[in-house]
Amino acid sequence: MLAAYRPTGKGRVERQVLIVRDHVLAGRSSSSIEELDSAFDAWVPLRRAKSHGIQGEVIGHRAIRDHMALRPLPATPYVVTQRHLRYVGKDCLVAFDANLYSVPARKVRPRQLVEVRAMKSQIILHSTVPDANGDTLLAIHPRAVGRGACVVDEKHWDGLPDSGASRSAPASAPRPQSSACLTWPRA
Repeated sequence: MLAAYRPTGKGRVERQVLIVRDHVLAGRSSSSIEELDSAFDAWVPLRRAKSHGIQGEVIGHRAIRDHMALRPLPATPYVVTQRHLRYVGKDCLVAFDANLYSVPARKVRPRQLVEVRAMKSQIILHSTVPDANGDTLLAIHPRAVGRGACVVDEKHWDGLPDSGASRSAPASAPRPQSSACLTWPRA
């Protein structure tokens, strides 16, 4: 990775491409990738035996020393995550990537800002403010495929008032159905 606006570093990186092109590919025609691979494999030992022009070290010895200096990979894999801030709707749904995901009604309020952590197969929703226990996790959902999906955990609707009913409605009253989630299964 090169820093922006550093032309001297770019030349060092691209020089390696020119070396391979001039020493391995120049004047050679091949009909398959296997032929190119074998030509490259035959050239690598020759290149590693040469002395570096600036550093004065044998390239192969420097490569061995550099490889020994590398630390082992961590036991836990590095997870690539997109992070976005979104608002919670009145129906306890958070819109992300043209889909809707539910959060627990008892842990959020309408228009509360939450953090969406999107991975390849999961959507994890976190509060931006920790609760009394220091927790921020609100919900974990499988990532919806396509657009227009509504991923709801039915338990998240507990505590959400019924539409058109007073707040003192009995607990056995039917849950509200969001107009955006018409296929939401009722309890």
